[in-house]
Amino acid sequence: MNLEVQVGRCAALLRTTARIPLLELGSADIRLGLGTHAPGVTRGFAFLTLSAWSYAPLAAVWEPVLEPWQVLGHLDHNAASRCARHSCVLGVRVHACARASVTVCVGCVRC
Repeated sequence: MNLEVQVGRCAALLRTTARIPLLELGSADIRLGLGTHAPGVTRGFAFLTLSAWSYAPLAAVWEPVLEPWQVLGHLDHNAASRCARHSCVLGVRVHACARASVTVCVGCVRC
């Protein structure tokens, strides 16, 4: 079974009580997916483009706080993973391709 959701663009605008804009947080090209590829194996991903803009009321312009930044994250889960002789086979692996990489090993406490 595979499931994929796509969203074109969404934004959140923060304003003062006087309705003056302060900050706009935006996300574009959002794609989320989840699927099972074999019994006990689940894979997922998230891809999006993030941006943030602040409003300068004196100049009446929007200035970038965070230039559009693409983020790709993967999640692989193997419920049947077991400990190898001297190392741990990953039960959960998370990898983000936006100048950061995180690997998490879950399920192998004792080998």
